[in-house]
Amino acid sequence: AGRAFRWTGAAAGAYVWLDGRALSGEFELFCGAPLDRLAGGRQAVDVFWRGELVERLEFRRNEARTVRVRGRRGREGFLEFRVRPTFNLKRMGLGEESRDLGVQVSGPGI
Repeated sequence: AGRAFRWTGAAAGAYVWLDGRALSGEFELFCGAPLDRLAGGRQAVDVFWRGELVERLEFRRNEARTVRVRGRRGREGFLEFRVRPTFNLKRMGLGEESRDLGVQVSGPGI
């Protein structure tokens, strides 16, 4: 959608500041995994803010979802994304990409 993104791998993070309304910017997570090749046909993402689980997402189709953190205004810390399972297109015989990939994340600080 014209936004810069990064693949997460099994884990990734961004340093986040909450604004005057105690909200983070909006993060978009896009599942681009070959789900039909993954166990159970799904991919899960756990989102942690400052070490606490704030959201658990499950993708059963290739789509985008958004996440925002709520807390105390002016607060800052790490927003972490933990993905399972990851996938490797080269090992799956689906392309030349040899990294273990998770989901695509875009948003502030990415």
